[in-house]
Amino acid sequence: MPKHLYIITGASRGLGFAMAQQCLQTDHLVLCISRSENSELAAQAKAAACTLEQWPLNLDHGLEAAAMLSQWLTQHGRASGAFQSATLINNAALL
Repeated sequence: MPKHLYIITGASRGLGFAMAQQCLQTDHLVLCISRSENSELAAQAKAAACTLEQWPLNLDHGLEAAAMLSQWLTQHGRASGAFQSATLINNAALL
């Protein structure tokens, strides 16, 4: 089970992409919420044996994003136990 959870918004390009790349480690689970997925990031996560999830979601839909994240955290926590720590990097350009 990953020891640390990173949730990064705006991770499909630019600064968010660079931060997501830095988080790709074996004992991490990186959840990226961006308008689009990034295939290069997915390939790098696979090479690093890091668990990566990318959600193509516009954060203009904040209530939808919050509901999805709440459900995901509940389900994931029950399936694999709690994470030792979590970091939210809110890098979305506009909210």
